[in-house]
Amino acid sequence: MDLIDFNLTSVPRDMDPGVTGLRLGFNRLIEIKQSDFNDKYSYLVRVNFQDNEISSVEKGCFKGT
Repeated sequence: MDLIDFNLTSVPRDMDPGVTGLRLGFNRLIEIKQSDFNDKYSYLVRVNFQDNEISSVEKGCFKGT
């Protein structure tokens, strides 16, 4: 799923649960919350956060963390 340069300030909540790849580059994300991912997307294997200003990633956002 390509969400590059959408001026997003948070990870969208209405994504397809079957998404396998997520490109969130060139947005305005500053933090990734546990509720953004937390095993909601069991097929997700690739995420790109290129050129955001992420300063915080909550523990437990991704499987195994």
